[in-house]
Amino acid sequence: MECGLVGDGELVGSHGIKARVLDAVLESVSAAGLLNAGGRQHSDATHVLAAVREVHRLESVVEAVRAALNALAVAAPGWLVERTPSEWFDRSSTRPEETKFPSRWAARLNHAEQVGQDGMTLLQAVWSGDAPAWLRELPTVEFLS
Repeated sequence: MECGLVGDGELVGSHGIKARVLDAVLESVSAAGLLNAGGRQHSDATHVLAAVREVHRLESVVEAVRAALNALAVAAPGWLVERTPSEWFDRSSTRPEETKFPSRWAARLNHAEQVGQDGMTLLQAVWSGDAPAWLRELPTVEFLS
C-alpha cells in the first residue's frame, strides 16, 4: 500500500486516513444492524431540513409578535392592557427558542395560526382610529406590519 502526505498533512493513498475512518464507522454501523449490506440506503435529510425550516419560521413569527407586544407594553402599557386578552401572555411571554412547540404537525399548525391571528388582531388595534399614531412607528410594530 502506498501512502503519502499532501498539503496540510493529510494521508492519502489507497487506504488513507479518511478511508480508514469511514471503514470503521461503516463497520460499527453494520454491526449495530443499521446498515444492510448491498442494499439501498435512504437519507431523510430533506425531511429533517424541512422540519427545521418549519420550526424556524414559527419561531420567527412568534418572536415578531412577542417583540411588538413587549415594545407596546413599554411604550403604552395602559393602551395595551385594554386591548389584549390574558391568554396572549401565555403564548408570548417566553422566547420562542425556550418554548417547546407541539411535535405533531396539525397542533403546530394550529399554534402558528393562533399566533398569526394574535399578530393580526394586534395590528388592527394599532392601526385603529383610537390608537395613538406614534405606536405604528415603533420599529417592532413596523416590522410586524
